[in-house]
Amino acid sequence: MQLKHLSLIPKMAKHSIDTHLDKGKNSVFLFCLLVTVFTFGGIVLTLLIGNEGICRLFNLPAMPRSFADIANLVWGAQSIAAGYDPLYLNPFDQFGREMNTSKFVQLLVTMFHFDHFSVEAVAYFVISIFLFSICVVFRYLDRWSAIFLALALLSPPIVLGIERANHDLFVFALVALGLRFNQRARFFFALAMVASFIKFFPVFGITYFLKYTWRKWLFTSLAFGGLFVAYLILNLQDLEQIFNSTDKSFAFSYGIRVFVFFVTGENADFVRIVAFIPWLAILFILSAQLFSSYGESGWHLLGDVRYIDAFRVGSGVYLGVFLLGNNWDYRLIYLLLTIPQLTDWAWYQRKWLARFTFGFLFLSLFIQLIAPFGKIQFIIDETSNWTLWGLLFVLMVRSVPENIYKGFRSWSAAKSSSEAIESSSSTS
Repeated sequence: MQLKHLSLIPKMAKHSIDTHLDKGKNSVFLFCLLVTVFTFGGIVLTLLIGNEGICRLFNLPAMPRSFADIANLVWGAQSIAAGYDPLYLNPFDQFGREMNTSKFVQLLVTMFHFDHFSVEAVAYFVISIFLFSICVVFRYLDRWSAIFLALALLSPPIVLGIERANHDLFVFALVALGLRFNQRARFFFALAMVASFIKFFPVFGITYFLKYTWRKWLFTSLAFGGLFVAYLILNLQDLEQIFNSTDKSFAFSYGIRVFVFFVTGENADFVRIVAFIPWLAILFILSAQLFSSYGESGWHLLGDVRYIDAFRVGSGVYLGVFLLGNNWDYRLIYLLLTIPQLTDWAWYQRKWLARFTFGFLFLSLFIQLIAPFGKIQFIIDETSNWTLWGLLFVLMVRSVPENIYKGFRSWSAAKSSSEAIESSSSTS
């Protein structure tokens, strides 16, 4: 059946296209093969030109040693063993960095007896579990999705995360494995919650629960959000230090404060407030347009049941993390989860909005290969990141299942009716 006949398909409970609409043979094996080739190619290239050569090739900032980010955790564990709190003082870190993680992460690293020889072993584990998770997260990939997803792995942000062995790779793996083995709703809930305890931002993957009915979505989202808020309260005294000890920059970064930080050279409180002004304007314009056009033919986007959950998680994390301020580009890693669904919308359903989104996504991923960091590159990068935020916001809203909107309208109508009855009773 060709996708041009989608209008003949009855609306489904989850507002998605069934898997019987085949796009060709499963290309997961092709994707895994490409990942394997790229991995061995990267190893050989690193042996030939070294860590600094890799950074120069991809226009990335180089550290004095490879796997510098995971080394921070290993050295933090050694500081804990010596009686220090590495969040405030991490004397074993060779670069003088605090270990900007919560007590939960400190508890995890103390379970292992790390020494200075452990850095490479932990780094290889983190990178391996990341590559494994991206290979298994999708049960089905059409050929173009497999090719585009593999190419995205060669982008500078992903290479930066691997070169640093940042533990965001491990956090991503938890989320991806939760998506892969999601036959039981509790599995994704548990893994995503653990990921949010390690790094706060996976909580924005709460958009995954949009797949449920109105009542189950509401209950699950409140439960997930409530547990996360309780966790934040338990770590309240450390939150400011975690934020302050996190390295912030406008280079190789994205987020709501990056442009203002670049212009003013400051990251003070007033900069954080000013940064929200253009975002609020964009949010208002897009929301008004979506509200005014709601109900028009083709407004609701049909998602492929094999891709839509991952798209919502990847988009949700990007949309949420963007508001946190300054984020290192390796957190663009979650955009990988959006690529198969964007490919479906752009190439198979021929949605022009998805095609624009697809283009800006790859521009954000590969801008550092196009030009080294400078004013022109920065302006293009920021324009792409902000535009991508707006496009993903629109696609996300339009891909929300219709039963969620119906449930919200029913709840709103019932509430208004109840208030009207109470008002009438009080006046009489």
